[in-house]
Amino acid sequence: MQNVVQSQLTIVFEPPFYQAVFERWYQNQYAVARVNCGTVAPKSAVILDLVMYHWDAIHWYQQLDVDTVQDSRRVNPKRLQRLARKAVVNGTSTKAQLALSRQHEDQHATKRIALRDAKQRNQAERFEQRQAKHREKHRRH
Repeated sequence: MQNVVQSQLTIVFEPPFYQAVFERWYQNQYAVARVNCGTVAPKSAVILDLVMYHWDAIHWYQQLDVDTVQDSRRVNPKRLQRLARKAVVNGTSTKAQLALSRQHEDQHATKRIALRDAKQRNQAERFEQRQAKHREKHRRH
């Protein structure tokens, strides 16, 4: 069996920023990533630089066992043009949007847990400092 990695890049304008949405299919695994491109529409050279030299810096959100299998046959160029035109009108795929929203929720939950733990550690440390200060004050009486 041949291992084929399929990728798709969509540039989306979500005011005020342009964002690059990467989608990747590999052996029934689906991964999606979003990269902020700034407030100016990215030029081809910037996109090429991102794909060629910064591909390893992209943080992928992995989704295992995708039901839909991508077709690996060669697609007619006119059909590709129609699909590209349709993608421009419709924007990013629903699957990518769902995966990115799940990624955002997961990051939010982990950040909330980390902040709660840090707050508890900070409160315990402050309590210990107050207790040590209290003991030091009353030590010599």
